[in-house]
Amino acid sequence: MGGEKVLLFCGPRRTDKRQGAADASGVWMVSVRGELGDVRVDDAQLIAGTPLYAGRIVHDRSGTPVLLAFIGAPGSEHELAGITDPMAVTTESSVS
Repeated sequence: MGGEKVLLFCGPRRTDKRQGAADASGVWMVSVRGELGDVRVDDAQLIAGTPLYAGRIVHDRSGTPVLLAFIGAPGSEHELAGITDPMAVTTESSVS
């Protein structure tokens, strides 16, 4: 994205290490510096929360990176409802 390598993944993560803190779930993005094995997953940002999952960054016709994701997660209380419309995404912020 814009010359920067990023890794997307989905699933629940505890962003607050305190006992009893809730997990956040959805599509996460983290910058990759150097080799893929050199990724700090703890630095990942939640870019699209539940019920979105399995997100992919693609480029629209103008070359702008956008996020597409499934709506609804298998095995959750959210019924599978299709795929999102393209959502603008940058390495500095969540989708819009």
